[in-house]
Amino acid sequence: MALIGSSVTWDSNVFHLPDSVDRSAAGRPPSPIASAPRMRGLRVDKAVRAATLLLELTGTAYATKFFLSGLRRAAVSRSWAVALTPRVSGTLAAERTEALVNYTDFRDPTQRNVRTVQNRSFSVDAWLFGGCICWGPRGSRRRRDTARFIQLGSYRVTGGEGGVKYVAGSGSSATFNLRSVTGHFTDRAADP
Repeated sequence: MALIGSSVTWDSNVFHLPDSVDRSAAGRPPSPIASAPRMRGLRVDKAVRAATLLLELTGTAYATKFFLSGLRRAAVSRSWAVALTPRVSGTLAAERTEALVNYTDFRDPTQRNVRTVQNRSFSVDAWLFGGCICWGPRGSRRRRDTARFIQLGSYRVTGGEGGVKYVAGSGSSATFNLRSVTGHFTDRAADP
């Protein structure tokens, strides 16, 4: 399946500066910015025996003025779902997106800040007996900005969980779940 789209937006204050600020003094002309994003993509969903491969690629190009011109936004998503046996299945997935940080959050109009987010995960589900199901997902998430952004710094998180769930014939369920997550900021200096 191919994906194609286009739209036009107009922003008279793309840097979200207050009315009291002289925009030309902030290093950028006061005229509005027009943006005409064009999106293209591809989606593949293919079943092969007991496995399903899902691949999504999308890319968006923005035609803007000033130093934002040539900006691209890209997303790649891959997942592979496998039924190992009728009782055991699993999923392996990876996703990467790249986009400009909104100037509502990032308030420095003199530079552009592109954020890259990567997610990786895998999980296993097993039907034990009766209505008992056991699962164990694990994953990692990494976010990196090209410009230093103190309010929302770059970080890396890894973690996982596991548990047992009992599903009664009536549809009601009871779950026992354990979760562990570890993370740290990768570009923050310690505050003495």
